[in-house]
Amino acid sequence: MTKSRNYKKVLCFITALIMTTAAYGCTQKKTETDKNTEDTISIESATQIKGAVSSLFSERDLNPQFDTVSAEIILSGDTVTVNGNGAVADGSVVTVSQAGVYHISGKLTDGKIIVNAPKEKVQLVLDNADISCSYSSAIHIENCDKTFLTLAENSVNTLSDGSEYSTDGQENSPDAVIFSEDSLTINGTGSLTVNGNYCDGIHGKDDIVLTGGIITVNAVEDGIKGKDYVAAADGEFIINAGCDGIKSTNSEDEGMGFVFVENGKFTITSGNDGIQAETEFTATGGEFDIVSG
Repeated sequence: MTKSRNYKKVLCFITALIMTTAAYGCTQKKTETDKNTEDTISIESATQIKGAVSSLFSERDLNPQFDTVSAEIILSGDTVTVNGNGAVADGSVVTVSQAGVYHISGKLTDGKIIVNAPKEKVQLVLDNADISCSYSSAIHIENCDKTFLTLAENSVNTLSDGSEYSTDGQENSPDAVIFSEDSLTINGTGSLTVNGNYCDGIHGKDDIVLTGGIITVNAVEDGIKGKDYVAAADGEFIINAGCDGIKSTNSEDEGMGFVFVENGKFTITSGNDGIQAETEFTATGGEFDIVSG
């Protein structure tokens, strides 16, 4: 991340914190007699903070619509057909290398989508897509300025990985069904089920923005993990995680490591914390039903 981009993020959230009237945490220690902790939180929207944090959610984050499609990616068992420009298929692996909108449909039994489009913006539209990868991430964003993962209207999508990765033990190797090295936004109105059998469900090494859809995450470790921050403007999230439900991890860059919720519905069952922020967790709206242990 560039210094200027990081500064904009920090300034935005510091402004939000100054104006915030309430901040909420979701961590509570369990006792020997109480194995599970149940919290239900309903917070009315605080309109005065919304303008301060509006730059966390760009117009494109909030609007999943698109005019043209760069390529149709059709999945069929262990093969892939690409009709259009900007993406190529090598067996069951698809690599997107140019900016554009890529419509993905069908079922891939053991393969993956790779995004490697440096300094570009890429939109992957999942439209009744089912992708399983036994050896790595189902979607791996290696290099991209920003990736939008859009859930098409009325679509039902599933992403799954295996219990072992071919890169197991290698430094900076992927460890989640959706693994992003750069900024990731998930939007749209469809549904997505993420089955993380190896480690995390969704892991971003930058920020993760959530603005819509019905997203179910089942993960043996963390459900949704973003380094710089996780920010939600809307959507419904059902998370079952062996460790933390939602978390941010950046403890090095000032102003980062936060979780911000403007709206949305969150049902979280987790082995550790429901929501774990390295620095601050702030909610100005949303509904929370959390069972943490």
